[in-house]
Amino acid sequence: MTNLFGQLVRERRRRLGLGLREFCADTGIDPAYLSRVERGIMAPPQDSERLNELALALGLAQDSDGWTQFMDQAAIDAGRIPADLATDQEVLRKLPVLFRTVRGEQLDATKLQELVEFLR
Repeated sequence: MTNLFGQLVRERRRRLGLGLREFCADTGIDPAYLSRVERGIMAPPQDSERLNELALALGLAQDSDGWTQFMDQAAIDAGRIPADLATDQEVLRKLPVLFRTVRGEQLDATKLQELVEFLR
């Protein structure tokens, strides 16, 4: 499990100028729970309602790039494929090719970035 989601939450919360306890008091989230998520001790929430509430509390606009990144990172850190991609049969058929390419080529950071840019 990575902790990119927790880092993303912490960065967004701090950008809002809110401490952990203040943010949690405003949102009704248990501070001990959010602290564990931010530190990567606990996986991101997977309940879509809870994720939506957290994203909105962090000031993310629904359907924005930031929102999508937030939801994708929650899925990835939990070891899942993002829900919208997991239901797209065409994407699922192509993922093994991507996985084999990344594994087989043993891409360094530069080559991986080139692949990302190519896919965009």
